[in-house]
Amino acid sequence: MAMPVMIRRMVASDLFLAAGVGLRAMKRNIYLVGARASGKTTAGNRLAGVLGMAFADTDRVLLDAAGLTVAEIVAREGWEGYRRRENAVLREIPVGGTVVATGGGMVLSDENRRFMRDGGLVFYLSAPAALLAGRLEADPDEARRPSLTGKGLVDEVGDVLHQREELYREAAHYVVDASERVEIVVDHIADIVKPLLREGGRPMPCTMRDIAKMIDLSLLVPTMDVAVFEKGVDTAIEYDVASVCIVPSRLKFCADRLRGSKVLSSTVIGFPHGTCRSEAKAEEVKLGLKDGGSEFDMVVNIGAVISEEWDFVKKDIASVLEPAHAEGAKVKVIFENCYLEDRHKIRLCEICGELGVDWVKTSTGFGSGGAVDEDLILMRKHSPASVQVKAAGGIRDLDRALRVRELGCTRFGCTRTREVLDEAKRRLAP
Repeated sequence: MAMPVMIRRMVASDLFLAAGVGLRAMKRNIYLVGARASGKTTAGNRLAGVLGMAFADTDRVLLDAAGLTVAEIVAREGWEGYRRRENAVLREIPVGGTVVATGGGMVLSDENRRFMRDGGLVFYLSAPAALLAGRLEADPDEARRPSLTGKGLVDEVGDVLHQREELYREAAHYVVDASERVEIVVDHIADIVKPLLREGGRPMPCTMRDIAKMIDLSLLVPTMDVAVFEKGVDTAIEYDVASVCIVPSRLKFCADRLRGSKVLSSTVIGFPHGTCRSEAKAEEVKLGLKDGGSEFDMVVNIGAVISEEWDFVKKDIASVLEPAHAEGAKVKVIFENCYLEDRHKIRLCEICGELGVDWVKTSTGFGSGGAVDEDLILMRKHSPASVQVKAAGGIRDLDRALRVRELGCTRFGCTRTREVLDEAKRRLAP
């Protein structure tokens, strides 16, 4: 097995240049997932050379940073500690133009699977257990790795692959036969990626499921009655969207009704004007956590932003972020861009990056304007890679959903979920 390497820039091969693909940088990463010995490191290293991209191996980055072997980390911290380190490394790798070979257990985390799918193009290198076991037996270093199950190598490989197969496929946009020679595997992946590079790296393969998992189904209109809430939550479950964003008074009802599904429950804070006291916003989060909320969409104090009272604004956002993150919940910060100048939006992106918010969001949907391309481009440009972008206001059909996705959004608010996803069902792969 080839020696893993740290992140580095590769030189394009003559074959790649002759194909006329050019060296335009991908805006997202290519992630290779699969079991141990599926060839992720070897294929990833070669693929990076063919595409003129950087290469990173998450296991090697992790071990070099720790200064320890896998066995030493597991002996000290257990496999749980190793997974924590692995999760952190995934997010430290630069987003945009990197081929990333991931550890075999990277897909065990729901958040990791979503992070890779939302932020890149994921290939599952699939191979039968017998072949994987044979490769491991031929590699002394791999054979000495601590056992996950306490069983012999052949039995362990079969058991672990059986447990993770569905997760690998759930994470992947494409499945590649990794029992082929590495040259064939690389050629197959490159044939898929090269057309994207020709078009500037923007278009990404998109399925109905990809669109569904971008949707925060919005139930925020003050005149909605119980029947509308019930129908909306049931639609979210039927289409398996990302979350339901519902008025705070109905959050517990929503969380209870969503129990057993993969759809998250979310609500709004300081909505829709953002003018309440920071202490009140913090209390709203605490009540929302008790009611089962997983994500919170907070409105900044718009007047303070316009006045450029940045210390006040920063403390206001932190008042929501701290109690939410303490319980593992996520926060989306709503700018209400229709009332702001670009300098305000840029400074808000910087503050949100400094604080470590999860998303920056364009609008409440109740202001004088919604998500426009210029704002989405600006927010993606001025936010660090760790901060995602959510579009809200005006995403009413599939074409608009595809456009905000192309501009780098990973979520959008939607009041026409059924219409958007029925159109996706007709036009896109499942």
